[in-house]
Amino acid sequence: MRIYNLHRFLKPEFLRQTAPELLLAFLRHFPEFDVGLKDGGTIDYDKLGQQLASPTGKINTRMFDALALIDEMSADRNFDLLQDTVGNKTYSAKLGADASAADLALLLWLNEPRKLEQLQAKFSRKAPRSFVYFYGESIEKKEMRPPSRNLRQKLARLLNRIFHRKRRGRTVRIVVFEEPDEYCFMLRKGEPLTRDSSITPEGDTDYVYYRPERFDIVILRPKIAELRLAIYHKTPWIIEAYRTLFGLVFYGDREFFSSEDVFTLEPLMTNGATVLSCKEVDGMESVTLVQCKFATAKKEIAAIHGNLAMKIVGGLKLELLEGAKIVSAKFQVKFTDSRAERMVTVKAGNMAEFKYDDDGRKIEKWLIEKGFKHG
Repeated sequence: MRIYNLHRFLKPEFLRQTAPELLLAFLRHFPEFDVGLKDGGTIDYDKLGQQLASPTGKINTRMFDALALIDEMSADRNFDLLQDTVGNKTYSAKLGADASAADLALLLWLNEPRKLEQLQAKFSRKAPRSFVYFYGESIEKKEMRPPSRNLRQKLARLLNRIFHRKRRGRTVRIVVFEEPDEYCFMLRKGEPLTRDSSITPEGDTDYVYYRPERFDIVILRPKIAELRLAIYHKTPWIIEAYRTLFGLVFYGDREFFSSEDVFTLEPLMTNGATVLSCKEVDGMESVTLVQCKFATAKKEIAAIHGNLAMKIVGGLKLELLEGAKIVSAKFQVKFTDSRAERMVTVKAGNMAEFKYDDDGRKIEKWLIEKGFKHG
C-alpha cells in the first residue's frame, strides 16, 4: 500500500532532523534525483526542500512514499520502539551513542525497510490532518493576481509585522508551487523563543535558547476562489492573518475571503443514509457514519456513536436532542485500492479533518457531491 502518493514533499523541517550522512545515503538510493550540495559536499537544505516539493523530470515516487513513512515514524514517542528494533544489530554501530528518533527511523529504512513498514502498520497513530477553509465572496467578481516575486515579498512583510508583534520575530519566508488549478504556498515561520536544558558532550548540564522552525501550508484555488489552511498551531489570530492578508495581497480586498460557513451537515438530517452512497466517486468503496455530535438546547454537546447515530439521522427522535443542532460528523471511508480505512471529520462551519493526498481529493469530491461542501 502506498503511504504517500503526492508528487511533492512539504515537510522541509523533517530533513533537518536526520543526520546528514544518513540523509545522503538515503538519497543515493534514488540516483535520478539530483541532490543540490554546497561547496564542500554539505547539504543545501533549502534547495533540497524546494526540489522535493516541486520536482522536475522523471522522479521515482518510491522516494516520496519512503520519506513520508520515515517522517511518520520519526515522532519522539517512537524512539524506544525504534531503539528496541535496531537493538544491537551490526548496522546500528554507525550511529554511535547519539541518535534521534529520525536517525533511527532512517537507519532502519536503509537496512530493513520492510521492518519499518511493519512497525508503522502496527503502532502508528492514524491522526487526521485538520484544515480550515474559506471561500471568496465579493459583489464584484475579482481575478486573482498571480503570486509574483513582488507580491510574495509584500505578503512576507505584512505577515512579519504581525508575527513580530506576537513575539515570533521577522522570520517568514515563502515558497510557492503552482499545480493544476491551485497555488501551494509553503510558509516558513518561527515559533516563540524557548529555553531547554541540554547535556554537553562532557556530561555537564547546559541550556539552549532557540526559536523553533515551523511550516504552514496555504492553498489558493483561483477557479473556485477557495483558501485552505493547514497550520501548525491553529490560533485564531494566525487564521485571521492568513484569511485577510491573502485576500488583500492577491485580490486587493482584506475581506475577500469570507468567514461564512463552508461545510454544512444538514444533508445528514434531511437525506439520511442516502448521503453515505459514494458510487459517484471512482476509487471510493464505502462510507460509514461512526459518530455525530449535537449542540443541545441546554448548550451541552452530545456525542452519538455507531448504530444509534444512523438511527438518529434516519429520523429517530430522542428527548435529549429536542431542539439540538448537529455540529460535527465522523465517517470511516474505505477506498478500493487500500485495506486501511480513512477517518473523515466534518464540522459545521469551515473545518474538516482528513489526510489530504490523492485520496483526499476523492473525499472532497464526495463531500461536494453530497452537499456537505460548496463546489
